[in-house]
Amino acid sequence: MGRVRAFAGGEVAYDEDGSPQSPPFLTSVEWLSIIRVVDRRIAEIRLVSWVDHSQS
Repeated sequence: MGRVRAFAGGEVAYDEDGSPQSPPFLTSVEWLSIIRVVDRRIAEIRLVSWVDHSQS
């Protein structure tokens, strides 16, 4: 089995319904995901857990 290291970042300007986000915004999150790689390409990503570390 191979290993994959991935880095992510950015901003989310809209919620899951497509509406603009309003403060307070998430500023620090941590997540665990399972990544399936086929022929050196990412074929599937499953989000396993999500933790919000933002200041409330």
